[in-house]
Amino acid sequence: MPTAERFAPPADLDPMEVVLERLALALRRWQVDAVLETSLEAAQAQVVPGKALLEPVEGGVRFRSTADSLQAVARALAGFGCPLSIREPPELRAELRRLAATLLAAATDREDARARDSDQ
Repeated sequence: MPTAERFAPPADLDPMEVVLERLALALRRWQVDAVLETSLEAAQAQVVPGKALLEPVEGGVRFRSTADSLQAVARALAGFGCPLSIREPPELRAELRRLAATLLAAATDREDARARDSDQ
C-alpha cells in the first residue's frame, strides 16, 4: 500500500555511478583488492566503467573488483604496466607469478632465437 512519505535523494547522488559501483562489486567467486602505482587518470583510461572501482590512495590507486577467474584478473592487472601490490586475494599473487613465468619464457625463447639467427 502506498504511503505519503517521499524519498528525497541526496543532492550529490549520481545514479549512474551507483549502478557502475554495484556492477564492479557484483557477487563473483573472487573479491579483488590491489593498489596500482599510477595516477587515477592513467588507471581510468584502462578500465571499462563497471568493471572495477578505482580510488586514489597514498602511493597510487586502489583497484577493487570481483571476478570468476584470477587468470583474467592477473592479465588485466599486468596490462596496467605499472608496479602494483595485491591486498586480496593472496591466490592472485600465485597467478601473477605464473603469468610472469609464461611471459619470461616467451621473451627468453625469442631472444635465444634472435641470438641464434644473428650468429649464422
